[in-house]
Amino acid sequence: MRFAAPPGRGAADRLTAWSEPMSREELHEEEFKSRLDPALWRRILAHARPYRGWLAAMGLLGVAMAACDVVLPRVTGLIIDEAMNEGGAAAVRARVFQYLGVVAAMAILVWVFIVVAGKIAPGVAYDMRREAFAHLQELSFS
Repeated sequence: MRFAAPPGRGAADRLTAWSEPMSREELHEEEFKSRLDPALWRRILAHARPYRGWLAAMGLLGVAMAACDVVLPRVTGLIIDEAMNEGGAAAVRARVFQYLGVVAAMAILVWVFIVVAGKIAPGVAYDMRREAFAHLQELSFS
């Protein structure tokens, strides 16, 4: 439960008001109702056009990470099967190394994904700022 000082109280009263629960009106903040604005997304994607190769790499990395997510439960099941079927410690060990390999691959993919996203986001932001500043320079003072 969240507690807050009621509005309109002084600083000294606020210190003691933290123990009072919030009223129903204070709990209901202004609800954010968003809707998809296609025109805005077209303008943003226009700035991302120079980074198409990086965006494609990011998409492929996402698919590869999803594949790793799908493989992990299967490898876990194989480890359990090997242990239940008395396949021996060597068989279980091999499956555990497979599992660790998938986890390592996933960690590398996430790292590369972050690096690629780190190249795209600042580039798009810089291009948008540059265009906004150029437009600002074209406006008159009056």
